Amino acid sequence: MNKIKHDSSEKNDSTSPTDKPPFPGSAADANAAIATPPSARSHMLMSRDTAALLVIDIQEKLVSHILDHSTVVWNTRRLIDGADVLGLPSLCTEQYPQGLGKTVPLLLERLSVDDEKSLFSCRNCANVLQQLKDKNRNQILLCGIETHVCVQQTALDLIGMGFDVWVAVDAMGSRHELDHKTALQRMQMAGVTLTTTESALFEWCEISGTHEFKRISTLVREMPPSQIDIPDARFFPRPAARYVVQTNHQEISRQPDKVSNELVFILRDTHTGAVVKEFRGSVSQTVAEPVSLLGKDGFQSVEVTADGTAVSVQNSQGEIQMIYLPIGDARTNHPRWKVRKFERHIASEEYKTDYEITLKVVDYKTDNSFREFTGYEHRDPESGELTHVSGVRQVEISSDGRWMVITELGRPPELIELPAESGVAV
Repeated sequence: MNKIKHDSSEKNDSTSPTDKPPFPGSAADANAAIATPPSARSHMLMSRDTAALLVIDIQEKLVSHILDHSTVVWNTRRLIDGADVLGLPSLCTEQYPQGLGKTVPLLLERLSVDDEKSLFSCRNCANVLQQLKDKNRNQILLCGIETHVCVQQTALDLIGMGFDVWVAVDAMGSRHELDHKTALQRMQMAGVTLTTTESALFEWCEISGTHEFKRISTLVREMPPSQIDIPDARFFPRPAARYVVQTNHQEISRQPDKVSNELVFILRDTHTGAVVKEFRGSVSQTVAEPVSLLGKDGFQSVEVTADGTAVSVQNSQGEIQMIYLPIGDARTNHPRWKVRKFERHIASEEYKTDYEITLKVVDYKTDNSFREFTGYEHRDPESGELTHVSGVRQVEISSDGRWMVITELGRPPELIELPAESGVAV
């Protein structure tokens, strides 16, 4: 076999292999890059000098319908605090606040509303756009609700206007998971960069070892809101009740030994001021001992239930009647679900005055019962004091209509998720 001979004169290159330019992507190339760092950051990273935060429509009457809304608000608050530490502007919009309420208090105490809008997108928010121009901010980080409506349309419009757009995926949300995920995919395909709250904070900060870095690290180390607190709507402001009961006591006769008073219970619509219904009764008291009742006639008490869907009327025999009220229009913001309470007098050998309490969770749209719970009470026939209780004592619906809390004697409260309501307007 003939061996191939190399001509020494074919390539007379005196350069040693180590002196030759490195191949692209080699270790030598990386070392060279480290030795001569770029003069500017990558355009794919946000800079504190050119970035701004835009908080979109995190409003009181809409936020409770958003999946994991406590986390969305918590992460948005961290972004606002981080932007304040690093000197980034934080801007805020509201969508039709007359119907959807103001920005939630936790955020509103940290920023001001820059624009109110009727378009879902922020593209016509003149004040927001002018501030971005005046402060030379072309990198916009978006957070807010809902992901698939106001946030998505804003992101795509800002891309079309020449801005670089990021979205904090854990500081935004929708009512349904599919809408949230689909919107993120669509925005990413259009050139929007997906990020997280923690990533954005460190990206803005850029460097460690500074006083600002320590404050950002404190924000990052914060513990997220407890999952058990998320469905408990008692931590959120409840809407004002639509119905209220006014009680009037008027003396109708006076004798040497007793005074008779007329009781008038007026059920009033707080929105219109109209009287919905009146209930009348009377009571007589001795002059010497005013607390001693001689007799009762008519109604003793009238009260509106906590969810505002019924009025409880008790007559002089202690019988309770439930009268169901109109739910009203969108301004009342009532949840989809309500609890109806029924009492039935029963007797047993041990207790002569027993009541069976039935609590029904009802869909007010269809009037169908979703769940029923039963409990028992024994009341002292003279004082009315409870001396024996068993079974379920209370069923409460959260103000966002997503959860019910079951309270049973001797057991910890139980949380049960209700079917989600559809068709909530943005």
